Amino acid sequence: MTIDRTVSETQSSETQAESAPLPRGEVSLTVEWAQSADAIREAQRLRWTVFADEQGARILTPEPGFDIDPLDPFCRHIVVRDLRTGQVVACSRMLYEEDADRAGGFYSEGEFDLSTIRRAPGRTMEMGRTCVHPDYRRTVTIGLLWSGIAQFTAFREYARIIGCASIPMRPDSGASALAAYEYLMARCPSPDNQRVIPRHPLPAGLVPASEPRVPPLLMAYVRYGVVVCGPPCWDPSFDTADLLVMLPAENVGPRYLRRYVERRKHDPKASDG
Repeated sequence: MTIDRTVSETQSSETQAESAPLPRGEVSLTVEWAQSADAIREAQRLRWTVFADEQGARILTPEPGFDIDPLDPFCRHIVVRDLRTGQVVACSRMLYEEDADRAGGFYSEGEFDLSTIRRAPGRTMEMGRTCVHPDYRRTVTIGLLWSGIAQFTAFREYARIIGCASIPMRPDSGASALAAYEYLMARCPSPDNQRVIPRHPLPAGLVPASEPRVPPLLMAYVRYGVVVCGPPCWDPSFDTADLLVMLPAENVGPRYLRRYVERRKHDPKASDG
């Protein structure tokens, strides 16, 4: 069941148009919730392709070739599919606060002390394991993924979405990652009362590179309105510096997403990958 069919009975025609499949050249894409074990395995296979094969992450999984995570059974999985080939080309997963409590905590709680977030008014949802196939790294792909998430969160009372945004430690042992953090923290910091503490900080004495190199996916998050909640945590399995980012619920609406996607589609210099 695709998201646009699911919400069409209760949403306006304006929002339905937002959720319709978006073309990229001759490629037609649609967004849907993975409601079968096979669909979730497709997402897990894509995650392995991007994180392990492409980025070199050392993933602990019971089945090599698939990024199978202990939190997967507690999450709702969302995928973008190429209608011509049937291939899953982008994916993410959502973990509700109540499900995180049943699972033993959010994924990001393994990397950060989230006490300030947990104490904040309203409920929290976590977005994670987001990735896009190398051949589909365009604005419309991530925009479609986010439009599906926006439709879903519109019917649930969540104050914020959090997640870990990764910056590669290579090739300079984290110098560029530190520069990217400092750049983003100056541009989009969270409120002081929602800062978090990393459980494994970057090495002491690290000098930031002269030029920040922010990954395109993270820059897309910034354009959607995320804020950075403090210093990065070093993730040795993925060899990344992970930032805890937060998106206030008011920034997830379909009108905001449509303005972003349309602006980027019509800007010939716009590219998120």
